[in-house]
Formats: sequence, structure tokens, C-alpha cells
Amino acid sequence: MTTQNATALRSPSPRGCSKPLMTHLTEDERAQLAKMADAEMRSLAAMARLLIVKGMQAHNKQSRR
Repeated sequence: MTTQNATALRSPSPRGCSKPLMTHLTEDERAQLAKMADAEMRSLAAMARLLIVKGMQAHNKQSRR
């Protein structure tokens, strides 16, 4: 009998995240992203998404001034 881990059945992204985005990073930028992701025990994709969302929020706050 085979059982599946419950976390394997769900996506690590929040509900509604279904549009992939490809971007290019330098080796240094990717290494920095990997270090940040490791520190927070996240995947590279999850860390990148978090930084993008936080960056958009900061940009929106700044542009409202």
C-alpha cells in the first residue's frame, strides 16, 4: 500500500498562483537569492515570489506619496 505525504498533494504557492514567470539573474544574484531562501527554509521560487510581492507593495506605497 502506498501513501502520499499530505504536503505533496498541495501546491507551495498560495491559491490562485497559476501564472509562471521566468527571469534572468546573474550568478551573484542567484547565489544571494539561494542564501536568503536557505536561511528561511524556502525554495528559490518561493523566495523570489516573496521578494517580488514585497517589492510591489513597497513600490505602491512609495508611488502614492
